[in-house]
This record gives sequence, C-alpha cells and structure tokens, in this order.
Amino acid sequence: MAGLLLFLELSFFSMMTYLLRFISRFMLTLLVVAVIGLSVGHYFSWITLSPGQIEEIKNGLVWVGLPAAVIILVLLIFIPSLRSKVASLAKREIPLLIRNVTFFFLVTVGLGVSLMAFLRIPKVQTRITRYVTDWFYKETQYPITIGRVNYQFPDYLILEKVSIPDTLRQPMIDVNRLEVNLSLFNLIDSASTNIHLDKVKLVNPDVRLAVQPNGDLNIDGFIAAIDRLTAPKTPRKGPPKIIPFTIGTGEVEAGEFHYDDPRAKPLKRKGTFDYNHFVIHDLSGDVKNFLVFADTIAADITNLRGVDRVAQMRIHKFDTKFFYSSEQMRFENLLVQVNRSTLRKHIEFRYKRSRDLGDFNEKVRILADLDHSVVYANDLARFSRPLYEFNDRWEATGHFDGIVRNFKFWAKDLRYGKKSHAAGVFAFKGLPDFETTDMDCCTS
Repeated sequence: MAGLLLFLELSFFSMMTYLLRFISRFMLTLLVVAVIGLSVGHYFSWITLSPGQIEEIKNGLVWVGLPAAVIILVLLIFIPSLRSKVASLAKREIPLLIRNVTFFFLVTVGLGVSLMAFLRIPKVQTRITRYVTDWFYKETQYPITIGRVNYQFPDYLILEKVSIPDTLRQPMIDVNRLEVNLSLFNLIDSASTNIHLDKVKLVNPDVRLAVQPNGDLNIDGFIAAIDRLTAPKTPRKGPPKIIPFTIGTGEVEAGEFHYDDPRAKPLKRKGTFDYNHFVIHDLSGDVKNFLVFADTIAADITNLRGVDRVAQMRIHKFDTKFFYSSEQMRFENLLVQVNRSTLRKHIEFRYKRSRDLGDFNEKVRILADLDHSVVYANDLARFSRPLYEFNDRWEATGHFDGIVRNFKFWAKDLRYGKKSHAAGVFAFKGLPDFETTDMDCCTS
C-alpha cells in the first residue's frame, strides 16, 4: 500500500513537472514569436506603432527588462551552482526552443501562403465581394457593384468598375479603378474608433451630384447611411459615438464631376457657366488628411486641375484646406488659378441646408478675404455675359460679405486700369444681371 502511494505521488510529481515545463516552453515560444513577428511587421509597415506605444515599449525595456537582465547576470556571476544549472538547462532547452519557434513560423507562413493563394482565386474573390456588397445594401439600401477584385496580402487592394447609384437608381459614383493601401492589422485593431486607409488612388472617377425631388442632394442620403452604418448598434449614455473615416493621402486621376438640378432649365450657352448644370472634365489632383465625420467632410487639396468645356473655364491650379458640412463650405489657405484669374486666401459659403446650394445666388451667403487676387473681366463674364464687352483687369485686397444678389466689398486696395487704385466700401445689388445692377461706393 505504501509503495502504491509512493508510486502515485512520484507519478503526480512527474506529471506536474512535465506540465510546468511544457507551459514554460509554450509561453517562451509565444514570447519569442511575438517579438520577432512584431519586429518584422513593424519593419515592413504591416504594423504601425503609435509614438505612445513605442514609448511604452521603451519604458518597459528600460524599467523592467534591463533591471531583470542585470539581476540575472549578477546571480550567474556570483553563484556558481546556479550558473551550472542554468548552463545545463540552456543546453537542453535552447535547441527545443529553436525547434518550436521554427515549427511555429513554418506553420504560420504555410497557412499565410495558403490563405493568400486561396484569396486570389477568382471565384473566392467573387463570393467574398458578393457577400460584402449584399451586406452593404442590407445595411444602407445602396446597391454597390464591383467588376473585379484583386487583393494582395496584407496591405494592397484593387477594385475595378465600382458603381454606387443613388436612391433613384441613377448614377452617383462610378470609379474605373480604385487602388487602396492599408495597414490591415491596424485597420482591424482600430476599427471601433477610427477607420483609416493609408493611401487611395482613384482612376477615372465619375461623381454625379444631383438635386432630388425633395430638394436634397443625392449624396446627402449616402453620407447619412454611412453615418448610421458606423454608429454603435447598442444604445449608450451621452452623445452617440461616431466613428470617423480617414485617408492619409489620396490621388485623383482623369476624373469627372457633374452637378445637375433638374428643376432649372439648362442654359447650353458656350462661354457661360450654368450654376445648375455643369461638368468638370479631366479632374486630377492630390488629397491629404481626408476626413468623413458625421455630416462633415474635410481634406487638404493640392494641384487640382480640370476644365468646364461649356463655360470655357480651365482650372490650372486649386489648392485649399477644404471643409464641408450641412451648413457651410470653407476654402481656407486658398490659391485658385482659373483661366487668367487668381484668387487667394479664404472663401466661405454659408447656408441653412445643403439644398440651398441649388439657389446659390439668392440663399448662399459668401464670406471672403481676398489677398492680391486678380480677376479679368473676360473670366468674370462666364457668370455675367455683358462683361464680355470689357477688357479690364482688377486686383483686389479686402473683405467680401453677402449673397450674389446683394453684397458689399470692403476694399483695402483695389487696382484697375493702368495705374488707378481705390479703397473703400462697394455695394452691389442685382447681379448677375449686370445691366440692371445698382452700385454704391464710398471711397477713401
């Protein structure tokens, strides 16, 4: 009986020793794999660490890792018996650790390669795309079609023939080719607080904004649907949590922008800008710090170029810090070169609701600070045809406030003709009907 108890006790002790050794090996293997994986991922930019996370790692190494290493080194130097045991343990365990780490990486790489090969199968991509588009339609009621998907693990995605119609099933957003660079692991990790893409390139995008029967723009409903989609599903105390969507850098190549208000008749007159029906062709430019947050859109736009062929207006350069919401549109740090004219500094449009943009001359208040802005009569004639009779050039610095029909301009420095200049307050009523416009001025 005593022998049996001794046997059971030794067996239990051996089993616990083996179990503890197995757990120790397993945890050490995971630690080594995690360190190597984090280092490789950070080196290839698969994983992006924030400055705060990098600082935490450094503090951990300095205040925990370094003291622990020093203590272990001192113990090994001054305790020979411990040094002998550690050497024996290392001789036995290090080959096992190398084998385990190697096996783990081989399995991980094998699974990763298999997954990448699996995801590159056209039928698999088609099935996944169909699942995502069906889910998006169910959540937003906006159908999306995608012609082709090419995902290159882990951070490059190409979508071709992307189409999003509006609620009336009329074309709204079409993109011939959409290229996306993303940090997949960071995207998954931060999806609950911020949906971020590193870089996006749009090739041949075609955006069509149209006024719908209720007076709203078609894209307003789409933005509201995205807002609902990113909102938390369960109620929470306090204000609702809204997840921002951001893009680090973006590029537009050979795009088109359409605006159409079917309530107004098209002018169809060469050399005249139609507020209610216009198309900007050959749109190209760069975008940084793109943000969609609730009803707000913001971006830093540089080198935007395009042409309105009907109005004969060519945008040579458009740089600005852009902001759009349901009540205002701002162009800060503005530099615009259209035909021969140049506008600089700041322009802001204010309105009660976005549908007021459809009645721009009557309902949109314009606030502008101009700095040595140059306007030619021939360019301004696109908005008021009688100005084609003049060949004047104006250079203005000052403040503009009002609607197109009724505004004032406080001119700090207004230069015209060969050497003429003036300063003061200029008030206009009646534009863009130039012939019946009243003008008041108080010069100094």
